Amino acid sequence: MDYLFTGPENEIPLDGLPTYMESIWDKIRNDKDLDIPSQKQLLANLRCGELKQQSLVHFSQISEQLFKEANEGYYPDFGIETTQLINEALEVYDENGRRYHPVVY
Repeated sequence: MDYLFTGPENEIPLDGLPTYMESIWDKIRNDKDLDIPSQKQLLANLRCGELKQQSLVHFSQISEQLFKEANEGYYPDFGIETTQLINEALEVYDENGRRYHPVVY
């Protein structure tokens, strides 16, 4: 007989596979610890946090020279250039972050 899994405790006949898989998904849907939407949200929390940190590092690296020049004296375009840097950092975050769970993003 053809089995999907082998071993005395794991033998699932291929013709019983749909019922077996349906049973597994029912258990997953009803088990709060295996709740797929919450797992997606956890992933979004992790990745969006990492993306935020990457954007901040990117902003810090690029703006360092701008801030040095501004500290040396009058810098007429400081506001404009700072706004552009902030927008660039936000675009980097948005480009990757929007793929994740909307509640987190």
